[in-house]
Amino acid sequence: MKFSVALTALLAASSAVDASPISFLRKKHSAKASSTTSTQVIANSSNSTSFYNSSNSTVVSNSSNLTNSTHNSTSSVKLHETIQVYVTGGHVSLENSTKSSSNYTTLLNQTSALNITQLYDVATAVNSTLAANETKGTVIITSEKNLEALGFFAAVVFNSSAPVVVGTDAAQAYLVANNTGAANRGALVVDVDGVIYSGVYSPSLDQAASSIPVGTIDDKDSVTWFFQPSLPSFIAEDSILRTNYTNFTNTNPLEYSIVTPLVPIVYDGGYSEDLINSVASTISGLVVISSGASTNSSTSQLAAQSIPVVYTETSPLNIVSEGDVPEGAIGGGSLTPVKAQVFLGIAIANDVADSTSIANLLN
Repeated sequence: MKFSVALTALLAASSAVDASPISFLRKKHSAKASSTTSTQVIANSSNSTSFYNSSNSTVVSNSSNLTNSTHNSTSSVKLHETIQVYVTGGHVSLENSTKSSSNYTTLLNQTSALNITQLYDVATAVNSTLAANETKGTVIITSEKNLEALGFFAAVVFNSSAPVVVGTDAAQAYLVANNTGAANRGALVVDVDGVIYSGVYSPSLDQAASSIPVGTIDDKDSVTWFFQPSLPSFIAEDSILRTNYTNFTNTNPLEYSIVTPLVPIVYDGGYSEDLINSVASTISGLVVISSGASTNSSTSQLAAQSIPVVYTETSPLNIVSEGDVPEGAIGGGSLTPVKAQVFLGIAIANDVADSTSIANLLN
């Protein structure tokens, strides 16, 4: 429905390099990118897509100084050469030289999907060091199955100018977190090919071609950025999320919660409205994968009065808006099913469970 707008944005991003960024990145070019340093920006902020808020763009010229953990502060802190590495799964082998400049903590060894409780356990650990003066950046290593969920969760929960990088390979993620250009971008995701995305718009496992990368690691371990540092509009300083729902950055909202959010994902048309209403008392929310692949429109009237029901598409380029879903349900915007599930979990954990508030955040 709004596919043409999003497609235009993707084409705009493609113009930042000589060819389509996806095909360019997947080749893992052996020659160093056209930059002469590892932090060169090869496209200025005016080429950013509408997904990004270029007014937040900041050129980082001094690797020893970054703003502190909240974007609203104008003070600066001295950063030391320490990268905090937290492991929840994935490939964690690091060179000795890298280990000497990082703090290494194993939280989990998880291959299955992380639940909301485990995500907040990770958040609590990361938050304990994220704002510390000696922390230059944070790396979270996870399995490929959890890459999208953990990357999006980190982007919403951590409002920090210091780099937070989620990846499946510790060496790759360390390279990004230790790079000057990683600051002031929100949480980042590095996939198995060394392609770097915003955590807000990182791809699902089978949808890599439908997401817009912000940088890459080449075969010589050089990091190249396609855009100047900026925040996605969803988590920008002036976004509804950051201005009206500052409690979403609480890293331990479940501490005093009686109920842990449970948000299943179902396919549109696979369940009846009566069935959903009958189990509404046992779940906190519901994510529905829309069956209208070309129009984003639902073929059913699946909704519930007592819990938020969010409709999504598997591709972030297929925007699902309020007009595309049944009355009483919520259009998930550009969120994929996994991201919508995580976002509902965060919202409900912070006592935001009414459909109106969630719809305002997503549309």
